[in-house]
Amino acid sequence: MTSDLSPPSTGVDPAVSADTDQRPTGAPGWLPIVVLVIVAIGAVAWFASRSGETAAGDDLLAAEIAGIEFPLADGSTVSLADYQGQPTVVNFFAAWCPPCRAEMPDFETVHQATKNDIAFIGISHDLNDRDWLDLVDETGVTFDTGFQPEQELFIAIDGIGMPTTMFLDADGKIVHTHAGVVNTEILTDLIDTHLRP
Repeated sequence: MTSDLSPPSTGVDPAVSADTDQRPTGAPGWLPIVVLVIVAIGAVAWFASRSGETAAGDDLLAAEIAGIEFPLADGSTVSLADYQGQPTVVNFFAAWCPPCRAEMPDFETVHQATKNDIAFIGISHDLNDRDWLDLVDETGVTFDTGFQPEQELFIAIDGIGMPTTMFLDADGKIVHTHAGVVNTEILTDLIDTHLRP
């Protein structure tokens, strides 16, 4: 009778067990998640900055947009260069944009309070001039409004949402852009912060 001195069977092949016990020596499993979070935060920050201050002081962009022409309600043609000499508030709006409609009376209120030293211009992105002019009549705004269905200015400044308001200093440089609806208080604060000495 011979004795079996081999260890008791565990049902696992020792070679396989040795391989499966190996721990990866590379990066920990949570690293890809951290990388994704960092990338996501960076993307959010980039989009936020594009709607904020990234265009501030950009002489090349200011020169580019200054010459883009558009018609006014009275039939004349102007560009932002015609408003240089005083700080200017440029509001991009459209009749199909409910927040744009909602904020236009507030723009008129602030325009009336600041018209001695701040210029206002609204740029319509409506597809036809009738919608643009009807909205101007409906809201009662008295500042200049222009018509630009191809959105040339908005595209040039990398606009990302409607409504958007752009603030230009007296030299025509973009000092701030604001994406989203404003009211009288917010608009006044933005003017005081970015256009007042």
